[in-house]
Amino acid sequence: RKSDDIDQYHLFNAGLSHQFDNRFKLDLRDSLSVAQEPEQASSATATRPSVAFRSQGDNLINNAGASISAELTRPLSLVVSYGNVLVDYDDGSVNALATSYAGALNRMEHAVNGSLRYQLRPTTVGLIGYEYGVADYDLRNTSDNTSHRIFAGVDHSFTSQLTGSLRAGVQITEFDKLLDAAKNKYSESSTTPYVDASLSYNYTTSSFITVGVKHMRTATDVLTLGVNPITDADTTAGYVSVSHAITEKFRASVIGQYQNSAYQGADHEIKGFDENYFSAGVSLSYRLTRWMSAEANYYHDTRDTDIFDGAVSYNRNRVFLGLRFTY
Repeated sequence: RKSDDIDQYHLFNAGLSHQFDNRFKLDLRDSLSVAQEPEQASSATATRPSVAFRSQGDNLINNAGASISAELTRPLSLVVSYGNVLVDYDDGSVNALATSYAGALNRMEHAVNGSLRYQLRPTTVGLIGYEYGVADYDLRNTSDNTSHRIFAGVDHSFTSQLTGSLRAGVQITEFDKLLDAAKNKYSESSTTPYVDASLSYNYTTSSFITVGVKHMRTATDVLTLGVNPITDADTTAGYVSVSHAITEKFRASVIGQYQNSAYQGADHEIKGFDENYFSAGVSLSYRLTRWMSAEANYYHDTRDTDIFDGAVSYNRNRVFLGLRFTY
């Protein structure tokens, strides 16, 4: 680019964990990402699959949360949490709803979650949970929704090195600000499956591999196909991450993600249009001193969809070097 040819991103993370006694614990967290692609920069802490929406400007995502854990009896515990996500793109005019990420994606999300965890065996914990969510868009009001997620799950240690986690259930999403052809408001609801599963294997003391899959509804920057308003997307994402200690100081990491998103109307899938997203990366890290390490990274990203004759599809390669200081 001839002007404004330098991209920067800034990440701020904070956390506090306090154990009141043997039964009660409080956790607070906040992660702020300011970047041309805040989803990309905050991917290490993101809880939902998403495609990087690139836009000039100081776009930001703030992800904050609090949780309280209480041991009710020796095998039974209760976890109550609250999460808040703020998305704020500053590209273009927010009045240009159909052409700007600000108009399409700026929103605030709230989620209140409660789960009961039961220690079935020393290596197995079973749980049931419920989450109530609210998504409030600045301009894209037809995507405003409330959701109810009901799920059950299990955390299990197969061995001291191999652990697994599974959450499965349903998500009921209610859209109450839809507009018909006469601009009259009406509401619709949609029920979709929810799955979050992962396996992690520590094959040596300092090396591990993690694989997982998620299925849930996610936000999209695609607004409409003719008279069909698009509210969001039904997304399935699979991922793998490997971190290997080559020597005591030298570490290599490989990550990969494939994601398919089917565009959704309020109560139906928009047939014939979906989106595929693929990302893979390699990172090398060498510890120069106790407090400093050097890094080299390469990432390839592909977004492929035939919507708008492929106008939002792209291929991208990113290479960057860096120093990391830790105290």
